[in-house]
Amino acid sequence: MIGTRIALCDRDGGPLSAWHVKPGEARRGGLVVLHAIWGITPHIREFSESLAEHGYEVIAPNLLDSADAPWPELNTEPAILDQRMALGEQAGWGAACVPRVQAAIDALEGPVFVMS
Repeated sequence: MIGTRIALCDRDGGPLSAWHVKPGEARRGGLVVLHAIWGITPHIREFSESLAEHGYEVIAPNLLDSADAPWPELNTEPAILDQRMALGEQAGWGAACVPRVQAAIDALEGPVFVMS
């Protein structure tokens, strides 16, 4: 499976990016994968692809960054921890992310499950 970066909009029209992977076999359902403070890292992309190999259509929405922000090339980057923590604080430690999660849910055909 090879995922792709896609563009979504929340219900208020706010743009966001997401990682999307289609299932490799008969579709079993949709999964929304939520990332940690580091964003859509290589691990999140690889994990999403492994879930797709088991028949799940996966969307991992970008919860903190702007829609056009580059994604991390490393799974953790201690040098930018303060920056990432500031983004988390700006997002109310998740409260402001709900519209982005909902956009990912809305982009998938049911049944849809969410995991972090």
